[in-house]
Amino acid sequence: MISAQTPSYVTKADSNEVIVETREISTVQFLFDLEFHKKENSDVLFVLIVKDAQEKGALFAKLRDAGICFSRGREWNPAEVFEWLRDEGFVTGNFQSIAWKNPEEWIVRDE
Repeated sequence: MISAQTPSYVTKADSNEVIVETREISTVQFLFDLEFHKKENSDVLFVLIVKDAQEKGALFAKLRDAGICFSRGREWNPAEVFEWLRDEGFVTGNFQSIAWKNPEEWIVRDE
């Protein structure tokens, strides 16, 4: 999809730190309500520390239900983390992944 604005998405989740990138004001408020905080030196990255897989699974369900995508890419990416949490029973259901063809073009898929 080519668009002026990338959808909100989880950009990192391979440790206890979950990072969401968004430019949507309503999503920013939603993240603040979940106790995310702005990443230092960024207006579009928001961070929350989770204590374990159970807490991460509950958070992922809330993010998914709010329409936030989970990025695909290299290494242990957020979409793979979602799949692992689902396989382990910490979260259920489908989610939307986002992957880039180039910096201005991405694909969102239901998984």
